[in-house]
Parts: sequence; structure tokens; C-alpha cells
Amino acid sequence: MKKIIIILILFNIICTTKVIGCDLNCDINIDSLFRTNFMQLKAIVNDSSKYVIVEERSNIKFLYIISILSGKNFISDPHDVVVDSVIILAMEDWYQKKKKYITCEKIKKAYTLLEPLPLKTPEEVEMYSVELEQLKINDK
Repeated sequence: MKKIIIILILFNIICTTKVIGCDLNCDINIDSLFRTNFMQLKAIVNDSSKYVIVEERSNIKFLYIISILSGKNFISDPHDVVVDSVIILAMEDWYQKKKKYITCEKIKKAYTLLEPLPLKTPEEVEMYSVELEQLKINDK
């Protein structure tokens, strides 16, 4: 969990744009959000059998979001975000099994946590960690 927190903090330092693809009024189509990102990631991979670097910021954010929600680490290196067809299939499989548990509020909260306010105390870091853990879609 500490690794994910460190990765997210590093990502926030790098990331300066606002959330893309999430309406704060929770009237987004979650299925559309996931399908669009899966299609974009598949286009990046383009039937390659090798890892391909993801450069589009909205796709990188999506990879962090799905990693947070699933509790799986789909990003192995925050400085070199890559995907391949196996990773995309694993994400799609997870989504198909868990999509009924994914709410707009969880998506909104996950995107918000990608850009937290500066954490100044160990207690704030712990609260941030708890919030991240609460977003995880548990096996049901």
C-alpha cells in the first residue's frame, strides 16, 4: 500500500492537468469511460506482443484508477508507464466481473485522490491511505 501511495504522490507532482473524463456531478457513463479507455489502450498496443509506453495523460490516470479500484498493480513503473495486450485483457476481465460494484462516486473519489492536497503530517498520509483502501472493490 505504501508503494501505491508513493507512486500516486510522484504522479501528482508530475501531473498538472485537471481530471479528464469524469463529470463531478456523477452523471458519467461508467461503462463508456471504461470502454473508451480500453479502446484507446488497445489502439496504443496495436496488436504488438511487446510492452508499449503510454503517453496520453488521461490513459495514465485511467491506469491508476483501475489499479486503485482493483487492488492490482497494472502500473509496474510510474516513470515508464507501459501496457501490453495481456495487461489490457486482465483489466477488461476484472472490469467485466466487478462493473456492477463500480459507482460514479468511487470513480469521482479516485480521480480526486490522484491530485490530493499536500500531505503534511503522518496522520494525513494515513488518512489518505485509508481513503485509497476504501475505494478498492472487494471480492464479493
